[in-house]
Amino acid sequence: MGGRDLISENYTETQYSPDGTPITSSPNVQDHCYYQGYVKNDSDSWASISTCNGISGIILTRGRRFLIAPLKQSDTEEHAVYPYEALEETPRTCGVTNETYSEDKFSMVARSSSDTEKNQLLKSKKYIELYIVADNSMFIKYNRNSETLKQRIFEVINFVNVVYKSINTFVALTGIEIWDRRDEFTVTTNPSYDLNQFSKWREENLLPRKSHDNAQLLTNINFDGSTVGLAFVSTMCSNSHSTGVIQDHTPEPIAIGATLAHEMGHNLGMNHDDTFCTCTSESCIMAPSLSYNTPRQFSTCSHQHYQTFILNQMPLCMKNMPQREDTKAPPVCGNKFTELGEDCDCGTVQECNNPCCDASTCKFKTEAQCAEGACCANCQIKKAGIVCRPAKDDCDLADMCDGVTATCPSDRFRVNGISCMNGQGYCFNGKCPTLQSQCSALWGSGARVDSSCFRHNRRGNNYGHCQVSMGNYQSCAPEDVKCGVLYCSGGDSNPTINSYTFSIGNCKAVANPVIMVQNGTHCEEGKVCYNGKCISTESAYSTAQCEAKCPENAVCDSELQCQCKEGYAPPNCTSTGTYNYLVIIIVLIIICFFIFCMVLAAYKKSQRRKQRHMQAPVSGVANPTFNIQERGYGQPGSQAPIPQGLYHPPAPPAQSQKPQVFHGYQKPANNPPYPPANKPVFPTPPPQGLKPQMRN
Repeated sequence: MGGRDLISENYTETQYSPDGTPITSSPNVQDHCYYQGYVKNDSDSWASISTCNGISGIILTRGRRFLIAPLKQSDTEEHAVYPYEALEETPRTCGVTNETYSEDKFSMVARSSSDTEKNQLLKSKKYIELYIVADNSMFIKYNRNSETLKQRIFEVINFVNVVYKSINTFVALTGIEIWDRRDEFTVTTNPSYDLNQFSKWREENLLPRKSHDNAQLLTNINFDGSTVGLAFVSTMCSNSHSTGVIQDHTPEPIAIGATLAHEMGHNLGMNHDDTFCTCTSESCIMAPSLSYNTPRQFSTCSHQHYQTFILNQMPLCMKNMPQREDTKAPPVCGNKFTELGEDCDCGTVQECNNPCCDASTCKFKTEAQCAEGACCANCQIKKAGIVCRPAKDDCDLADMCDGVTATCPSDRFRVNGISCMNGQGYCFNGKCPTLQSQCSALWGSGARVDSSCFRHNRRGNNYGHCQVSMGNYQSCAPEDVKCGVLYCSGGDSNPTINSYTFSIGNCKAVANPVIMVQNGTHCEEGKVCYNGKCISTESAYSTAQCEAKCPENAVCDSELQCQCKEGYAPPNCTSTGTYNYLVIIIVLIIICFFIFCMVLAAYKKSQRRKQRHMQAPVSGVANPTFNIQERGYGQPGSQAPIPQGLYHPPAPPAQSQKPQVFHGYQKPANNPPYPPANKPVFPTPPPQGLKPQMRN
């Protein structure tokens, strides 16, 4: 299958002009010649192949690995295939220890999230938008040829994606930058120095012009000792520390790919494997040293570390799935990435277990509307207004399906400046920052806020200030003292981050770098900290106009956009959602029950009228026998029951017509006939006008 999903829509290439100005282009990469696959009839095999200039790459089958490479730079010449074990190389190591290079917990604390959201992120596909920077030594190594260098990088990333596919994570190359003129900072043999400098350069220079999740620096500088890579731990999605540095230590791109996968693993919270960590191959990705036996699998420990990182840090940038329109290349069915022209992509026929997707065509199965997503259930898109992501806290909004797509809209938060935590704070970008919560995160649960400590922020030095301008510390105005350096009292003796501290009396703070009070923190009633100032929430967020423009049944969110209230369906918030559908159904049931009761009552009333109608006297004579028969108690050939205490009138003679029934009493036109002579005489009937009484 093709590796065309490696390159995102916003992929760019950056080089520099003679005067040092970055020149960025967005090439339409059409020559996709990088492939991932497996050997037929070997389910445990895999391959990472390039067909750009001949065929090159690595193949693993039957437990052995083979390299293939052209003997000359032409796809028509002969190729060599040889065992990978034939390569002998000095073992290389990673400079990371499990105790160092982790970003401080204070800045990485994610906002509170429900267990449901955490589990959803853990199970869902995750995406990393990777940016590669090649320094000047790399440009020189590859003959000052940018195309050759880019091909090298593509081969490396192709292998990285093979590795990360096993943990349901996709690496999309979002940009390459080549320092073809000079290095943007001095790259040395000290990887620790290089990592810090690269991280600083990325935050200050790269991120403002290019959005991405993670950046790796490739260099041909020979690091001190056996180190070939270094990275921060548990820092993915961080603006300041989602970085690593890699030495291009071998001609084989898969070995560099394994090194890059290793360092990125540190960014994802993975530590080095110990003797108890295992994988099915001889060596695992997070092994402390890299030998000739290049790994391709994560160990059981790495899987556990990755899961812990996802659950604890909730790296939201990894939830951003590239849109199918963001793929430049034609779609490749079977790569588990839904591209333009595909309805779904659940992998190969052997891998797919999705009941809604046809793996052979990457189209929905018959009558299926969707194959995955929070707004997809039983292959059908959920109705508009159904909650797909419930609100988690005071500062969150429930997100609802739109009835059109299977994906849940991006997470939206309540408008900045609204009260939260029972009036202790104000919402800011989905969080409820307070001085107490920041002190607890930094010094432990026993830490407290002492308002008197903030007077030190009027000093105007590195221990007390609100802003820094041109390298000068600016003291806080009296009304702004709670928006400067974060002072706390009590708690643990050491902070939760590795840093210097200073104390003045019972007041203490963190230095190098100084921890400041966060933007959005409650500083006075109706006011929050914003860029070192304590200002009103309206001045900070300007939310009044947004609230005014939102229609009924909608509220303003943190991005100053209108969002439907729970129970109302987007986009206009006038059609009802699930709650209102249930109300309508209940009302309809009640109406139907009422109609049924009315019909039943009318039926019973008509039956009673019919009974009274059939009990009326006939031909002016009360004839109980006839009356009973008309009511259906008697059948032909059977004798009706005779009430006790009643005299029978004489049997009527044969008639050619049935007696007519009259309503009311009438006198007979003729006298009753005499009984036949051969029959016994019946007693005289009761006087006319008396109605016989029937016993019950």
